[in-house]
Amino acid sequence: MKLILVAIIIVALADEGISDRSKIDPRLLSRKSSETSNIFITFHNGTEYTIEHTGKSLFPGRAEKITALHDRLREHANHSQINVIAYLQRREKGPETKFQSFWISNEVFVKDVTMDDITALAKLQEVKFVSLEKVILLDTIDSGNITLTTFPGVQWGVTKIKAPEAINLLKTSSVIASQVVVGVIDTGCRYTHETLRYNWVGEYGWFDPYDGNMLPFDLNGHGTHVTGTICGKGGIGVYPDAKWMACRGCEGRTCSQSSLASCAQFMFCPTKADGSGSDCSKAPMIINNSWAGPGGHTWYDQYIAAWLAADIIPVFAIGNSGTSCNTAGYPGDNILVIGVGGTAINDQIYSLSSVGPALNGGLKPDVSAPGVDVYSASHLTDDLYTTKSGTSMAAPHVSGLVAILRAYNPNLSTADAVTYLRQGAETNLVSSGQTCGGKPDNIFPNNHFGYGRVNAFKSLQSLMYASTPFRCLTAGIYVNSRNCRKYYKCVEIWGKLYTFDLTCPPWSYFHKDRKKCILGKCT
Repeated sequence: MKLILVAIIIVALADEGISDRSKIDPRLLSRKSSETSNIFITFHNGTEYTIEHTGKSLFPGRAEKITALHDRLREHANHSQINVIAYLQRREKGPETKFQSFWISNEVFVKDVTMDDITALAKLQEVKFVSLEKVILLDTIDSGNITLTTFPGVQWGVTKIKAPEAINLLKTSSVIASQVVVGVIDTGCRYTHETLRYNWVGEYGWFDPYDGNMLPFDLNGHGTHVTGTICGKGGIGVYPDAKWMACRGCEGRTCSQSSLASCAQFMFCPTKADGSGSDCSKAPMIINNSWAGPGGHTWYDQYIAAWLAADIIPVFAIGNSGTSCNTAGYPGDNILVIGVGGTAINDQIYSLSSVGPALNGGLKPDVSAPGVDVYSASHLTDDLYTTKSGTSMAAPHVSGLVAILRAYNPNLSTADAVTYLRQGAETNLVSSGQTCGGKPDNIFPNNHFGYGRVNAFKSLQSLMYASTPFRCLTAGIYVNSRNCRKYYKCVEIWGKLYTFDLTCPPWSYFHKDRKKCILGKCT
């Protein structure tokens, strides 16, 4: 009888949640029982399978693909989250319970919950983890230099990365440039500014998860400045022909996880400003994220995975934690995104630009761009301009550059974009003599500059060259400069030249001088 009683007590204690403490963020466990917290609930059944399975299907175009992903992710979330949402709906506070389902990541955000609620939610079998909401701090440096002018002319960063030359090359090519939309997750944007008023996308181009404002605005200035650098007119923007859309992921100098999640979901499948009428065909091609938290995390990975599946290229600032090794910020340290460091006008690394390697050992940043004393649009009036410094200012230079590349080839993947950024990057930069991860900052790639400081003209040249098919002019055997295992054979048959694209056998490569395949690795 005593043995049975002991067994019952053990089962009861387990049912009280003792066995579920491993599913609760330690920061929540350390809080008083009377305190309330904002939490994120993740599920064992994540989004990986849904994304992978949808990616194996064929669709007529990008819009149809994103719409299918959207529908399947919503269906998956509805099924996975049913018990959690039922619990939240029947809490004693009833309709006052504030929670939000995120289908893009299969998570639920809940505001102001007690420890009793957290314990009860953690008991549900499908719940993987309950974490405290994270808050990111914006740490851009303002110079205080605000000036009144009309279209200030081409800025040093735009000139440094040779954006005007790249745009001229794009316009004189035989390819008709595609319209590119760049999404900006930031503090908002002053959409009436003289440099930005004509290329806002309009409807489906704004969402404010904090206050629900119906038109773009910016109380901080960070987002307006960033957007201006991407595509502002009058010389401040890298690619003024791009259109922009924005989501207010940051309020003041902080960015809450729930708002950044809302913006990630909005960018994947945009809605009208009131959250209605979703239309996935309006998704941007690039998303600029000029914010960063401590490195080594994973909490934004599900959103990034969804963006990549939707052919959206994510660009992130690497952070402003100084030039000590292993300071690269998250999500910029994620190997699947383009992490951007900052440089000065003399091509020296910005003194606060975070440095790799990432905590996972990966090389970061990927590339660097102008980030010191960058002059761009101010949020205060429609004709004011201001100067800011930080990797927040470097990232939009890269987003604008990638917009140029996608204008030439709208089907460009993130991996392709990284390839052409690397190929075009400048490496004749000013060394600080530092070494991180065993890589001196004057040997490229390294953990200070990445593959180098970006050059829009060279990157576009590389893309255009790679996009041009090889043409035989005379009979013979020719090197394929894009792949050392391949070569071309031009054969004349009845007066006509025919091109054969050939590949060497495994474990061999094409020797350019001997004009034949030989054993060995590509060099």
